[in-house]
Amino acid sequence: METIDQMTGDQADDDDSPVVIVEDHHGLFAEIVIADHRWLDLLDGDFRARLAAAFRACLNKAGIEAAEWTILLSDDASVAELNMAHRGKNGATNVLSFPDDDDDDFLGDIALAWGVMEGEAAGLSISMTDHALPLMVHGVLHLLGHDHQDDAEATTMEQLEISILGSVGVADPYDEARE
Repeated sequence: METIDQMTGDQADDDDSPVVIVEDHHGLFAEIVIADHRWLDLLDGDFRARLAAAFRACLNKAGIEAAEWTILLSDDASVAELNMAHRGKNGATNVLSFPDDDDDDFLGDIALAWGVMEGEAAGLSISMTDHALPLMVHGVLHLLGHDHQDDAEATTMEQLEISILGSVGVADPYDEARE
């Protein structure tokens, strides 16, 4: 949680930032820090169950039994700061991933921006849950070493996402007919 701790300081441990744990009995452990309270309604029991199943599918595809990571559900300003500090890019983006190569069990951190994602979901005419789950999977795949810097990598990563999301009943996020 190094990157998120740097961004949020004591906020991640503050009572104002609830934490939701998504885990299974096989070594999956995702800590979700809610820095922006607009995310709270999204995290109902059904969403967390689908999220756990999708996260487990990510690990299974990677041949990994156990892993941990942290997700920061934040606002655009905080994600913009992370984007500038770590990628040198101005402005918020929907999802950022920060792999941790120093720890075999801890994969790293993911941060998501509410405003960016809300605007994207509205533009796609889908719910925030139908937009957030694919982007969380996208972030985990980055932590697992996947990228989309070239066409071959992008195709591989997209096919993994489509397969993982399909296994939990989420439509293909790359289906152009949706847009």
